[in-house]
Amino acid sequence: MNRITGLLILGTMVIFFSGCVSTGLSARETGMYNYSNFIYGLYGEPSQSTNDAKPIKLPMKLAVAQVGESAPPRSMLAELSGRSLLIAEAIPLPAGGPLPGYYGQKPEDQESFEKKMEKMRSLAQDLGADHIFLFGGNADLSDKQGWLGFWDMTVVGMFVVPSHRLETQGRASGALIDVGTGKVLTVVSSQKDLAAYATTCSLDGRRDEVLLEVRDALSDGLAKELTRKLDALAARN
Repeated sequence: MNRITGLLILGTMVIFFSGCVSTGLSARETGMYNYSNFIYGLYGEPSQSTNDAKPIKLPMKLAVAQVGESAPPRSMLAELSGRSLLIAEAIPLPAGGPLPGYYGQKPEDQESFEKKMEKMRSLAQDLGADHIFLFGGNADLSDKQGWLGFWDMTVVGMFVVPSHRLETQGRASGALIDVGTGKVLTVVSSQKDLAAYATTCSLDGRRDEVLLEVRDALSDGLAKELTRKLDALAARN
């Protein structure tokens, strides 16, 4: 009787198991080191430039940076470079992750986002870019296990039964920035929701696959939205 009671309790725990993972569009887009802080870093201090942003001229030389990464995805660069009437060249820029913290570190020891954006604009200018496309985002993955989780009490079930439902919601945003003035000219966004199933033994690998699929879809969506806006601009001109 005690064994049966134990199995019922274990089964109930398995059936109602759930968890959640939150991450950036890049795995290194974490904490304060996120897209929003980079963008607002353009407005942290009164602008030293009294000039207005120049009208967008096409095709442009576009520097592309993803928060948390040394370079943006190759698929995004290919999508942008393939639109030669809009973008003469897509130039990858680094925007790698935060420096590791250490004991006793003070907030002022970390470089401000204003300084980071100044350096990014200077690098883009040295590379001959007219504009920067800076982007980032987040993805939330929940793991829900329903009644099929009962089979995880068997070895075969853990390997065969897809008892975990992975639901992912991804959001991303990107800003087109004038290199000379640091002004944001336009903003685009992308969204991707995905549901998938996994066995208990394949859970970790499947979770990584789902997040990778969502991240790729968000990046590609941003590239398409940006070129759509540039197409509209070209049509008006």
